[in-house]
Amino acid sequence: MNYKKLCFVFLLSFFLLTGCQSEGQQLETEGDSFDQSFYQTEYLQRMENGYYFPDPNKPGIMDFYDTETDMAMPLCNKPECTHNSDECNAYFPDSSFAASFQCADRYIYRIGRSAKDKGQYVLYRITPDGSSREELCNLYKAEGEDMFANFIVHKGSIYYVLRNISTLEERTEKVYRVPCRKNAKVEEAALVKGLGVDIYRMKAQGDNVYFQAITYEDKQGNGCRGNLYKYNIRTGKTETAVENLIKDFVIVDGIIYGDTGSSIVAYDTEKGTSQEVWPEGKMYLSYDGTYIYGDTQAFMAFDENPTKEREIIVWDKKFKEIDHISLPADDTCYFGGMDYLFAEQSGENGKVIKRFDKKQIGTGKQEWNMLEIEE
Repeated sequence: MNYKKLCFVFLLSFFLLTGCQSEGQQLETEGDSFDQSFYQTEYLQRMENGYYFPDPNKPGIMDFYDTETDMAMPLCNKPECTHNSDECNAYFPDSSFAASFQCADRYIYRIGRSAKDKGQYVLYRITPDGSSREELCNLYKAEGEDMFANFIVHKGSIYYVLRNISTLEERTEKVYRVPCRKNAKVEEAALVKGLGVDIYRMKAQGDNVYFQAITYEDKQGNGCRGNLYKYNIRTGKTETAVENLIKDFVIVDGIIYGDTGSSIVAYDTEKGTSQEVWPEGKMYLSYDGTYIYGDTQAFMAFDENPTKEREIIVWDKKFKEIDHISLPADDTCYFGGMDYLFAEQSGENGKVIKRFDKKQIGTGKQEWNMLEIEE
């Protein structure tokens, strides 16, 4: 092993483990807040010292990018590991683990099959250096084909949905909640009823978990209608936040910015007002605490003959236009945290991850740098 890699393994073990906290009697409404609504955040997550993401070319391997050392490598602190078997700390095979994950309260959380019962899906808690993975609690049973739930972790609990989109029947879909504690029990948090009802896309801010659900007028799939709902984690109350909003949204200081398909509209649910803030829609939306982002890749996906180049539009919190960042149409954008944008790009020798320093926003400079992932 070369000196550079050895140093990285040491830093990964030392700096990340110093951030771990012992488990206490955490309440369901305490813990890290999932306030930042990053598109595809479940595939790229930031913790104190860097970013976690799936290796673009090695299925099942989780990588870590250290922003301090500008180094990336598999999430494994075993010096001689080949990173291709169950013995590797970074190995999370697709057959046993969901592709998505969440970083919260200085741990990594994933849904996966129990090592004791492959039909039982459990919540795993993983230490920041990958050296330990613990089955926290049972979530649901599902024999046969993979059934990985959509989920977020917010203020000490996991909220998840088991999507059922196979048939258009009258049914009740549920959002489940489980405290991120050993042997915690599952409880129903929110319910939505309707024909072909499908709950999808969850985000959170403060005491509220937001989710969208669509229903249909008939069993032929006509009359699709969707609402944005708000579940209060303290009162247990669910209410409609915005009617007829089925595309992406972000929450900024209590204001919901929703994509109607033709424009971006600001909804103030406290005052009961709405106002168009951008004349175009069909975007993936994100917010990092400073800027709001709109990825026009969604527009290009819906338009068979797109007339515009793909770009990331940047606004401030009042929706003042700040910048336009160019990005190839086929790249996958991972909005990242407050310091970087990330994108996955396909090339002749496989896929690569590149990053964009957000200090460039508003300066006219647009430089992307490739991440070199150590073996």
